[in-house]
Amino acid sequence: MDDQAYENIHVVASILKMYLRLLPIPLITYDVHPLVIQALEIQMSWERLAEVRAALKKLPPAHYNTLSYLMAHLHRVTLRLDENKMTAQNLSTVFAPTLMPMPDLIDFKGTIPDMNRDISALHMIIENQNAIFN
Repeated sequence: MDDQAYENIHVVASILKMYLRLLPIPLITYDVHPLVIQALEIQMSWERLAEVRAALKKLPPAHYNTLSYLMAHLHRVTLRLDENKMTAQNLSTVFAPTLMPMPDLIDFKGTIPDMNRDISALHMIIENQNAIFN
């Protein structure tokens, strides 16, 4: 994307997040979401990656392909950390609620669920996107 064509890249990012947030079914679907979170509990990193890969393979093809492309892009963003100050952790914090939303954001006790597991999962996916999607 040419920096000259877009004076404020934040507008482009906001539109992308809004589009993803308005999808009728999230990019990481409600049935795959818990499988990804369960994989975080695995201690061995290669096993954890294999389990995340297997979980994401259960996504519909359009979701899988879009997620693969988006994760590759977000990984490229992290490679320019000196310019944009966006680490995989920062990007995960921004995108996790959009890519992995809860069906009901507020649980029966009236509290907002802990997003830390979703952020950790997305962080791992961004950092390991090449191993997960290729």
